[in-house]
Amino acid sequence: MHAAAQQPNPLLDLLGTIQKIAAGPAAVQQDAKLSPSKEGGAEDAPTDDIMRVLASDSKYTATKFACSLNQDRTNEIALAQRTGKFLDAATRAKLQAKYEAACALNQKATPMALAKQQVGSLLGIAALNYHRAGMVTDDTILDARHAIALLKLDAGANSQQIELLENTFWPKGPTVDLNIFAAMSALEAATKYQKNTFAFERTYTGKTLQVKGRVLNITGSDAHAFLMLEGVKKDPDQRGWQDSVQCDIKDKEAMDAAAQISKGDVVTVKGVVKKGVVGGVALADCRLSG
Repeated sequence: MHAAAQQPNPLLDLLGTIQKIAAGPAAVQQDAKLSPSKEGGAEDAPTDDIMRVLASDSKYTATKFACSLNQDRTNEIALAQRTGKFLDAATRAKLQAKYEAACALNQKATPMALAKQQVGSLLGIAALNYHRAGMVTDDTILDARHAIALLKLDAGANSQQIELLENTFWPKGPTVDLNIFAAMSALEAATKYQKNTFAFERTYTGKTLQVKGRVLNITGSDAHAFLMLEGVKKDPDQRGWQDSVQCDIKDKEAMDAAAQISKGDVVTVKGVVKKGVVGGVALADCRLSG
């Protein structure tokens, strides 16, 4: 375990991208599923069993050559995320987790402790992308639990990923401040964030921000809706999450209102600024205003 902690995890380069797609509270209500910290959860499953089940489910011949292609597949996952193809990224990441497990068990080219962390990262990537695509199922929750179990083999090195998964699928949620602290355009908010992220988060985290901007995208599930407003104008293939304002909507009336708008509409929203879970300006408990 300690030897693995000294080796770089090649999947950590994807963490920044993952942080940009996890937009606040999860699509699954906290009281509907047990947190991984509760007794009796799937996190208690032996990590060796997790690896064996994934490997046997892969239907994949783990030859030395085939396993050498794993890095190319990881790059494809990152590309799918960057271009907003979250379901594709989730599917690829889950499949890649099975490939990595099969390669670790059959080729033994990677120390098992490190391989388990890589598989844990991939399962986490899959779960977070399914969440972002609004397609959270019981299997998604199980993947998140298994990811945390594997990552906790070196909890210190993987603390960011573990916290990200726990905050996304079992969030405590912010305290809503109904008083608007500041009002600005989505362009102004994104620009302020990019110029000095520390100053922006120090000034606005936990405060209610009112933002006006053009709708770039609307996704969601029965549990929440996710609205993205255009901030800094860029070509779609160059746009990052830090260039937009992201709004997570959970209130039923607010979701009903969001269902009435379309891409391209100019809307005003208000929500509580969060930090640490996403890259860019993120508003939780968001609702349309005015």
